[in-house]
Formats: sequence, C-alpha cells, structure tokens
Amino acid sequence: MKVAHWHVVLAFVIVAGLTAVYATDQVPEEGVTLEAAADISVQAADAAAGAGVISLSAGISAPAVPVTSRWGICDDELGDQACFWIFTGVDEVDRDFVRATARGSWVGAAGTAPTATFEESVTGRFHGAQIEHRLQWQRQAGLNDTFWRSGRGLLNLHHEFTVPAAWSFGSKAWRLSAFGAVIALGKWYAPSQGGWASNAWDRRIVLQGVTSQSSGLRVTVADGEFFSAGVPLSQVGTIQTGRSVDVFSLDGLAVTYSNGRHRLHFNGGASVLFPISDYVRDVGSETSVGNSTITPRVKAGYQFGDFGSPTDFALHIDGGTWSRISPSGVGADVGYAGSLGVQAARRGYTLHLESQFGKARRAVQGVVTPAQAMETTALRVGDTFWFARGDATLSKPLPHGLTGALQLWAERSDRDNPQQGQITDGNFRFATGAQASLGWSWATLK
Repeated sequence: MKVAHWHVVLAFVIVAGLTAVYATDQVPEEGVTLEAAADISVQAADAAAGAGVISLSAGISAPAVPVTSRWGICDDELGDQACFWIFTGVDEVDRDFVRATARGSWVGAAGTAPTATFEESVTGRFHGAQIEHRLQWQRQAGLNDTFWRSGRGLLNLHHEFTVPAAWSFGSKAWRLSAFGAVIALGKWYAPSQGGWASNAWDRRIVLQGVTSQSSGLRVTVADGEFFSAGVPLSQVGTIQTGRSVDVFSLDGLAVTYSNGRHRLHFNGGASVLFPISDYVRDVGSETSVGNSTITPRVKAGYQFGDFGSPTDFALHIDGGTWSRISPSGVGADVGYAGSLGVQAARRGYTLHLESQFGKARRAVQGVVTPAQAMETTALRVGDTFWFARGDATLSKPLPHGLTGALQLWAERSDRDNPQQGQITDGNFRFATGAQASLGWSWATLK
C-alpha cells in the first residue's frame, strides 16, 4: 500500500462514521454533541531545543442506545431479561462518535538543522465496533509501549480495527460476552529519492476471552495479545527474510470494580519477550529463531474521581510488573513500575501532577549484537537501570472558551524524543522541559 493512498482510507472512515451516526434509526434523538478544539503552545527543553506546536480536533458523538436496543434479539415476553447479541458492544455506558485530530510542531535545536513532527488521526465508533486511521511523522515511543522504537526520520501509517464480541447474552443487569478482537497494522516509511520507501512493519492482535459485566463489576478471563515488529531485508520469490521482535502476552484474569467515584482494577498473567532475531516468512508460514524471556504480567490500581473534569478532585495510583523491548530491539528488559497522579482545583486554577517510575534489568539479548544496531553502549544481561518521568500542569479557564496552561516536566530514560536535539544512543539521560499553551474548545448539545 502506497503512502499516497492514506487519504482514501481517511475519507472512507469519515463517510462510514457519519453514515453510521446519522443514517441508522437507532441514534437517540437527544444527546448528539458537536465539538471542536484548538491548541497552540511553545516548548523549551534542555539540550537547547525549542518547539512550536499547534493541535486541532473536531468530532461528533452521541450516547449509544440502551444495550437491549442494540443489534440482537430480546424475548419480549421476558422484557429485557433475555437477550442475545452478535458482533455488538454491550457496555452499558458507551458513545458512538467520529473524531478527527491533527498536530504539528516545528523543532529547532542548537547545532542541528530545524525539523518538524506531524500526526493526524480519524476515528469512528459505532455499537462497539471501531476503526482508526493514524499517520505520524517522527513518532515518539511512550513509557508504556511494548517496543520503545524511535520514529526519528520515519513516517508511520497505522490502522486499527476493533471487532466487538462475536456473541453476547444476558440482560440489562448482567451480560456475558466472548471472542472480541483488536487488529492493528502499521507500516513504516523512510524518505528516498523516489518518494517514500517501505522501511519496516508492525502488527498487534488482541484476542479477547470471556467477559462478564454487571453493574460496577467487569471480569475477563483469558485475554491474549501478540505484538510483532520487523524489518524486511530480502525477498526471493515468495520467501522474505528479515529481523523482528515479538511479544506474546496472556492475561488469565482481569477485574475492574467501580462504585460511585471509586474504581479498582487488577490483571494477572504472563508475557514472553523475544528481542531482535532473524525470521523467514513464506506463504502461510513464518519461523523465527532467537532468545527469549518469560516474565509475570501483574498490575493493580485504584482511582478516585474524574480526571476528565477540571473542577474535580481526582487521584490514581497503580503498580506492578513491567517489561519492554529496548529502543533498538537488542534487549528485553523486565522489572517493576508504578504511577501516581493527583488533580485538584482551587480558586479557578487546576493543578494536575503525574509521575511514572520503574526499575528493571536486562533479562536477555537478541541474536544481533549492539554494534549492528543503534545502541553504542547497550546494557548487558543482568545490568539494572531505573527510569522516571514527572509532569506538573497548572491550567486556568479564560473567557470565550479559552484555557491557559503551563507545564513542567522531567524525565530519565533512554527513549528518543524527536522534539529534542539529542538522539538516543542507548544511554540513559536526564532531561527537563517546559511548555506554555493556550487552548480553545467549543461544544454544543443537540
């Protein structure tokens, strides 16, 4: 698929989403929301880097109809006590929507040429089914990503499809669902003399097990996830060879309980990580030979309040095991991590504090040596390290739908940040920065 064709997908998502929201006779007559937002900001970071950023978004949404009115069959004689649904979401609180976003930045740093980052996305959701298109130039990895891959100098084209449970049965008070899926496919491109050359690929497949939902309680058994990212090196006929990283994860049990403003969650399982290794792919088959490590996958947390409401006091804390594939793919790292967040409002100001922290060790190395990859001083097996990030944001509503905000942040990690002049080399480093922004938002309810 050529990059030039992305706009066809974008148009398809918009048309399909608008058709779903307006053409169906199941859209509620009230509660349709139109919204738009814009944000402009300036950033400064150590390493003498600065950036100007502009963000735009627009969307339309409507509350999903009651679960007993969605695609399915309900026994009229029993009221809403016996229903059977096929390929439809059965979350009691859900919204159907179409949303588009765009964000761009211009980055300058001492001693380097100016550069830019860009991303846009369009997402549509209806009755639990969701499709997302995303295009990103110089994507930055997140601290919770499976693979901390650098997107510097690369264009990432991403499509993600959420398929609701194949079947569900129950009532408005209790529902049992099984066999939903999430399929995400990505392609990476590098600039070339002829335009854009395909550089790499990635894919993520989530197979959802059996879920029981009732008022305030959600229990899922046997959720599986497979993530793979690779670089093709040669193609002879139908046989392709290359290098890839792979991660298999299984959550044997996941539980979420909500009661008023309180929310508890827990999940437990295991993950198997394969750092960079050689693969051979043919029609209908793929083999890969390399090192691997298995690690527990356990996380628990508590949240109070709503972080989406700027006037609400909110708190969250969670912790558990942590794992990743290193930025170059050379190593698999395992350990523990946690996060803590607090939001409070007073005298018209809202203060939001967020922190992430963790400690880990290099569990296994891939079959490719660090000299063949990006890292020049890679961790060795058994070496330990720690990483952390803290953000403090102070915001205040202004007249005419405007909001002003000031953010300060500090981070210690080895991930690459295209909005800084310094390129990752496998070393952990400490970085700080600040951002001042002015945002505008508008929404109307029909």
